[in-house]
Amino acid sequence: MPHFYDMLGRIRGSLSKGLMMELKTQGSNENRRIVIVDDEPKNLKILRIRLAKDYELAEASSGEEAQDIIRSFQPALVLLDIMMPGMSGYELTKLIKQDPSLGNPKVILLSGKGLIEEKLEGYESGADDYLTKPFNKQELEAKIRVFLRLFNLEQQLIQINQDLEEEVKLRSEQLLKAERLTFVGLHSAQIVHNLKNPLQVLRFYVDNLKKDHPESKAVTKIDEVQKKLLEIVKNILGSVDRDLKDDIVPLEIDRVLRDELDFLRLGASEQDIRLKVDLDADVMVMASASHIRQVVGNLVKNAMDALWDQDQKSIKVRSEVSGSDIIVSVQDSGPGIPSNLQEKIFEPLFTTKDGNTGQAPGHGLGLSYCRRIIENYGGSLAIKNHEEGGAIATVHLPIKHAGKSIKKAS
Repeated sequence: MPHFYDMLGRIRGSLSKGLMMELKTQGSNENRRIVIVDDEPKNLKILRIRLAKDYELAEASSGEEAQDIIRSFQPALVLLDIMMPGMSGYELTKLIKQDPSLGNPKVILLSGKGLIEEKLEGYESGADDYLTKPFNKQELEAKIRVFLRLFNLEQQLIQINQDLEEEVKLRSEQLLKAERLTFVGLHSAQIVHNLKNPLQVLRFYVDNLKKDHPESKAVTKIDEVQKKLLEIVKNILGSVDRDLKDDIVPLEIDRVLRDELDFLRLGASEQDIRLKVDLDADVMVMASASHIRQVVGNLVKNAMDALWDQDQKSIKVRSEVSGSDIIVSVQDSGPGIPSNLQEKIFEPLFTTKDGNTGQAPGHGLGLSYCRRIIENYGGSLAIKNHEEGGAIATVHLPIKHAGKSIKKAS
């Protein structure tokens, strides 16, 4: 049975890799089409000579003609003269930005006057930038490169959004046909709870993109979809049996830990938390990568929550081999766990985050579910206060689970 967490892991992996690499466009997929609109033939000729070598061009001599050309040519960029007979550049810009069939290309307005009033009216109409004739060749080429890149960036975001929705729909159909609908109530709530961490990281990436591109419709759409995703997941997984033995394969434990910690590092950095990693469990085990990610992700997220009002914020994650066990520990510099709560933190629905301290309220499901996962592998999960201060969560996981674990090849 396909594993929903692994699916989400693939999606978030593609998201993090794409966004962390600034969503660079791959050559053959890049839209380099430009439409030039100007009622003066000599201006069209000048731009054609400068751009034809590097870009696919189409030309129009009026706003009315340009509409049909843009609709069929689907450019990434329109270079648009402001003053034309009939439809002005301002009017065409508004139409381009309002008509989805035109593909929402970037628009650079062109004018021979360079008046501030013209520029302001152009921006109000929805134009992305403004150039004054005669053009500086280097400035023109630089702006074209920038706006082609921005357009293609938005197209990749739209594709990520579509892939995400399609993947969720596909997995929902597979899960609902699986006839294993025995996890109800608490268990389904636990599953939903564990999906919140990757969704929160997705929120972080989207927030950063919104800062850089506040007018981007694609980023706004992704933002809306991620808000809906949790509700979709709740509906899909309300009564689905997660078989804890699915997708158990040989894993390089440190690699899985490192991938998850890299995924969480930016969120920690945003909260001014120093995340120190010391991985030395150079072994392979039989386990599900999604289970390991869930446990470590929950433990680190809990540690981050414990530091929200602390002056000194640090989290240390270690892995090591001790006898026949792998030991993974997450230690924070927070206030520790009150003695009267240490026996309760693994109880389902128990939470110390009631929403009254400035943090989002918790649901008390993460730790109980993490312990369930680890115990299913014959291991243990314990949390206590550390002698140096703060709390430390310790996972013991048998190396020879199912008798198949092996030393990683050198």
